[in-house]
Amino acid sequence: MLFPSLRTTDRRPLTLAGLLLGVTATCAPAPAPDLDARFASAEGWLGADGIYSVALPGDRTAWIFSDTWTGVIRDGRRANPRMINNSVGITEGAGHARFFYPAAADGQAASLFTPPDGRGWFWPVAPVLDSGVLRVFAWRIDKTGAGGAFGFRAFGTALAEIDNPSDAPAAWRMRWRDVPVPQTPPVFWGSSALAHEGYTYLYGYTENGGKGPGFQRHMLLARAPAGKLGDFAAWRYFAKGAWLEDAARAERLCPGVACEYSVTYIPARRRFLLVTHDMFLSPKIVARTSETPWGPWSDKIDVYTCPEAGAGRGVFCYAAKHQPVLSTGDTLVISYAANANDMNTVLNDPSLYVPRFIRVPLADLFR
Repeated sequence: MLFPSLRTTDRRPLTLAGLLLGVTATCAPAPAPDLDARFASAEGWLGADGIYSVALPGDRTAWIFSDTWTGVIRDGRRANPRMINNSVGITEGAGHARFFYPAAADGQAASLFTPPDGRGWFWPVAPVLDSGVLRVFAWRIDKTGAGGAFGFRAFGTALAEIDNPSDAPAAWRMRWRDVPVPQTPPVFWGSSALAHEGYTYLYGYTENGGKGPGFQRHMLLARAPAGKLGDFAAWRYFAKGAWLEDAARAERLCPGVACEYSVTYIPARRRFLLVTHDMFLSPKIVARTSETPWGPWSDKIDVYTCPEAGAGRGVFCYAAKHQPVLSTGDTLVISYAANANDMNTVLNDPSLYVPRFIRVPLADLFR
């Protein structure tokens, strides 16, 4: 899953928080091939992007994926390939992931999450366990008719409520509803979700309408009391230091976020951590920190440059986010996806379009 835009550069002055936290520092992360291996598969599920996770009861984790390749690895390439719009993986403890997606009437792989009205498809994004109910946000997507790699558009946000998350995903009971959002400018919720101190904080984004270097995506923030995330009337939207009922007044909080990003709380540092790619198609993963869920956010920390990216093969990276379920007290785990402009490059290289993980020392982000 990816949305087109143009890269820009953040030129904001260094803040006091940035000076105190050392946000201009360069981190020393390392690839985590042992974590990559948990998602290696040579038959059936062959890779996906999105890569959201949520801890479930019983030392289980649900991994929510967007566009997913299925088929078989033969002679070092993806054979009999079929792409579906989403799938789910389940890991138990440190075990290997088991993957779930249904079969269509013709026996071919099919998407697990499908719009009840049959319009377009779902790209699922942030999941959150809310008072025992698994809620999964999804962006509604359809084709534009333009063709090519970016011949699609997002036109809304939907929310699934799953009241039996302890069952296998094939048996999940899902109730889907569209999230009411202002249409001008378009707003999309579900970039990240965070349960913290009696509330669920829900992050999204909107675009500034700029072109070329002036293009920016901005963070938006809503929240609902625990257990009330499915009650849209209970949502409140952050703006100018207050929580408002009017969604159209949600304040643009942080520029330069990607569509998908993560905001998590780091108890050891009593700080919130934003992880995102540095605008669309940039090979750089960056981070910001804040004392509150809404900011102000520090200046960018350069965390990692994805080695897969390169103009020679047209490979690009995206979808970076922190994965608390894999992190430890002194080391953070960040995931990302690598894709290519040309489909044959992806089919001929099974190391692309699979979850990739890195470990980052916590001290590198909070000096």
